[in-house]
Amino acid sequence: MKIKSGWPALGKNTRHSGNFSRWLSAPDSGLKQLSLYFGSVKLSEITQGKVEQFKVWLSKIPTRSKIEEVEGGLVLTPNPKGKQRSLEAINRPVELLRVMLNYAVDERMISPEPQSLLAKIRPVPH
Repeated sequence: MKIKSGWPALGKNTRHSGNFSRWLSAPDSGLKQLSLYFGSVKLSEITQGKVEQFKVWLSKIPTRSKIEEVEGGLVLTPNPKGKQRSLEAINRPVELLRVMLNYAVDERMISPEPQSLLAKIRPVPH
């Protein structure tokens, strides 16, 4: 399974629905960040080290930067007037990745081996 725009509807009674409402206002923003960074990396190939590098990468992108779809892929346009990202802004896409991995394991799209990774994916401490 590759990361791509569009996400299957999650029922209210699934373990994946807890914090998912945060992304309903801008459903593709976290997906675009994940897609831009991880590209065509399969979910099963994501390691703890790659997640930590993703957090560092996100922390360096100023707020209000745009990720736009153009021919051939996604392009990041940093906003020169943007400020330092908050910890919440870094943690949201990381939590989305965690939800995606949990969903993929539950649906048997990937093997449960990454669950050890799921236990290690932690938000940035406040």
